[in-house]
Amino acid sequence: MGLEAFPSHKVFTAASCALHVERNGLADRDREARIGRWVLGVSGFLFASFFLAPWSLEAGTVTDLQGRANAIDFATRDGWG
Repeated sequence: MGLEAFPSHKVFTAASCALHVERNGLADRDREARIGRWVLGVSGFLFASFFLAPWSLEAGTVTDLQGRANAIDFATRDGWG
């Protein structure tokens, strides 16, 4: 039972496979392109959030930090100022 039992089966030689294979060992880079689009989408969302989140706040709701940026400094009312 050789390859003639499977007429739709294609036989590739090492030379013909080497011509149609990318460096990743696959015939195309669809997977890498899809992952790249996901990374770009997540990064773009985070970058846009840096500007949209402060823009969406009402004026005067965030006080000045006065050079003190630690959460422990603002944990109680006594620590403010």
